[in-house]
Amino acid sequence: TTSDPEEGGLANLAGRLTWGATDDTSRRQKQEDILQDALECAVHPLHRAQAQLAWANWLLADATAGPATRWLLGFENNDDPETLISHGREARERLSQAREAIKSIRTTELSDDEKKLRNRLLAAADTLEPFTELFAALADRDDVTKYRAACADAAVNLSAAREAEQASVAACARLWQSFGWAMADRQDRALLSLAPSLQKPEQYPYDYFSRLLRCRIVMDQGQY
Repeated sequence: TTSDPEEGGLANLAGRLTWGATDDTSRRQKQEDILQDALECAVHPLHRAQAQLAWANWLLADATAGPATRWLLGFENNDDPETLISHGREARERLSQAREAIKSIRTTELSDDEKKLRNRLLAAADTLEPFTELFAALADRDDVTKYRAACADAAVNLSAAREAEQASVAACARLWQSFGWAMADRQDRALLSLAPSLQKPEQYPYDYFSRLLRCRIVMDQGQY
């Protein structure tokens, strides 16, 4: 998702939010260097916005893949929450910078194709925002009331992404929205959007993880 920040980096906005290679510091550093180079080379505000969005996507989809998967399945280690918090906050900042770059352009100065790109970039930022909110919610994990409220807010804000035209994005949003409701102690609401555990998954890996999440919630409720 990062080899071409102006194309591939945005092609699958929520792609691999729970599925990535093993933690590889050198690989991640190389990818971050590519993103940095793309941002430094971007001259037009729309291109800078693309680079910032690609970076935000990478932070959410690749750099946090291991910690996010462990959190989702209930196997997080001591370092995972801080990793998710910091990456979520940085991703949110990059979304903010992308929006600022877009707003700096007068729409009257854009061609029709550039206007379409501008709209796509704004939609991309809106799609990624709730994921940053869910990761950042971990900052309040020691205050149960605030944590549950933050997770519930993120779950509500993921509703739009659930209706995305791209099937993988919609499946990813359904998974994380359900998880957000579960973390908000709204398990019954989480189960409403989770398919039966034995139903064949269609959108991998999200549908598969959705089945595991359903099993986890049902188990926590003391059911078979």
